[in-house]
Formats: sequence, structure tokens, C-alpha cells
Amino acid sequence: SGATIIVSCDDGYKNQLALDTITCRSGSFFGLDSIVCAREIPPHPNYECEGFEADWKNRNIENITAIPFPLITGTNITVRCTDGYNRQSGPDTITCVEGSFTGLDDITCTPADCSFIEADWKDRNINTTAILFPVSSGATIIVSCVDGYKNKLALDAIRCRSGSFLELNDIVCAREIPPQPNDELQTTGLVFEKGKNGGTD
Repeated sequence: SGATIIVSCDDGYKNQLALDTITCRSGSFFGLDSIVCAREIPPHPNYECEGFEADWKNRNIENITAIPFPLITGTNITVRCTDGYNRQSGPDTITCVEGSFTGLDDITCTPADCSFIEADWKDRNINTTAILFPVSSGATIIVSCVDGYKNKLALDAIRCRSGSFLELNDIVCAREIPPQPNDELQTTGLVFEKGKNGGTD
């Protein structure tokens, strides 16, 4: 009685607490109930989830949770579709379970339609009243300038791609300048000379 001994767990088990000594007191070991030996889980790469960034990029999915990879089993992260794509199906949150994300395969991101965004069309002098918004991704539309303006380039078709019109900046509508009377005289090729009486000969 009064002696203290050091204890350890069996192979394959690990003491979960810092206490590793027990003392014999009046026929029983004081501290024995505080020794907790739990089975060790051997390290395994499949127990962690990597970012799989290349695969995610091809699927237009991105992680918006500020948690560094790799993730341990049971960790939840929030994901979304990348800009220009809309979620058609699948959850907002996926869970790391032994090396893979549950719910990831259920997420489908499709190219977004092109909606009317006033800032994109402002001061371009393009006739937007003739366009039926939203325009489906992949569709091509013909554009024209408003009255009094003329397209300075040959391009008059733009295509909706993942939520935006990529060729929109190539449409240049400039104000038309009406022909002046002097310009019409010059085109006749005639030369007028002032006569002595102030008229023309």
C-alpha cells in the first residue's frame, strides 16, 4: 500500500490522458479509473480530403470556406459555382468522409444566361429595346445602334457566354454627321470664279 506504478496501454491502444501513474491505497489503485486506453487509428491518406482543385475547376465549382486543405473526416465546407455559372442541383455544403466529399457529385453548375445589366450597356448607344433579355448562354444576337448613330465596325453579332457578352466592347456606335452643303458642291468638280460685278462668270 502506498506504492505508485507506471502503466501503459496494450499494443494498438493509446492513453488518451496525460496520467500514466496509479497508486495503491488500502487494497485498491487510486487513479485507475482515469486511465483511458483507446484504439489507435493508423494514419491513412484516404482519411483526408485534398482540394482536387483541377477537378473542381473543370466542374466550375469553388470552395468559399477559409479552411486549409487537407481536411480531416467530418469537416464541412461551403462551395458555390464560379462566376458566370449557376447551380442547377446539389447542396451548398459538402462533407469530407474518408478521402472524398459527400454531395460533390450532386452539384451541377451550368453557364449563366445573359441578363440586362445597365452598367454594361450605358453610353454605348446600342438599341437594347430590340433585345429579348435574358439571352441564353451560347445564343448569338444581332445588335444595332440607336437613331442618329452608326456602327463603325462590321461586327454586328455578339454571343452570350457564361453570363456576359464577350464581343460587346467591339460594338462602336458613333454619331452620324449629316453631309454639309459645301461638301455637296465639292463633289461636283466645278470651280466657280468671282466676276467683276460680284457675281460669277
